[in-house]
This record gives sequence, structure tokens and C-alpha cells, in this order.
Amino acid sequence: MTGIQAVVARKLAIKENLVEMPVVSDYMYAGSMTPFKYRFKIQVRDSRGVLVDCSASDVYSERDGHSLEAGCC
Repeated sequence: MTGIQAVVARKLAIKENLVEMPVVSDYMYAGSMTPFKYRFKIQVRDSRGVLVDCSASDVYSERDGHSLEAGCC
């Protein structure tokens, strides 16, 4: 289980909650084909639609065990 999955699992502990998890990819350079980072925004709403919790997490892309944040290959 990834760290993001663990966060979502904890937030779903109350069965009436709804978790929304939009993901935005971030590219290092204009015209890049591979994102170097994904930003997950985790929003938890109760059964009435009221926001009860919100958090964000970044996941960095890797190639051959090296982060793409510093540039590719």
C-alpha cells in the first residue's frame, strides 16, 4: 500500500465519508512528455457534502531509481 492509499484508507474509516482525489501532473519544462511530479489533493466530505478534511501529497517520478526532479538522463 502506498502512502497516499494509507491516508485515504484512514479517511474512509467512517463509511459515510466520500473521498475526492483529483491529481495534477507537473512538468519540468514546456513541451515535456513525462511529468516529474504528481500532486494529489485529498478532500473528504461527509454524507451532507460538507468538507471535513483536506490534505495534499506529492509523488515524484523516477527513472532507473533516480528522481526526474533534477532533470532527465
